[in-house]
Amino acid sequence: MDEVADEVIRAMNLGKVKKKMYKPVLHGVGWPDDVRRIALRIDKLRALNFKPSMNSREAVRVTAKKPLEELNGCIQHLFNMSKEKLCYNRGEDGSELL
Repeated sequence: MDEVADEVIRAMNLGKVKKKMYKPVLHGVGWPDDVRRIALRIDKLRALNFKPSMNSREAVRVTAKKPLEELNGCIQHLFNMSKEKLCYNRGEDGSELL
């Protein structure tokens, strides 16, 4: 989990943040029923000619960046709408129209 957190912090340009550290609960894992490492088999997917386009680290990076890109796009759209409204409510000489 620490590697995932580091990748998200990097992808979101958060700089130095304080991470909450958890003490292992059972057998060196983070919480009950947790596992240290997991590797999913993709044999059946490969049999269908599936080839992953990115590794786990790249997938985490893309997943962390995508919502930020969408949010920035929404903010830019709202900003442009506000500018249009301001221009729409003004006369040719710049005076406010009622």
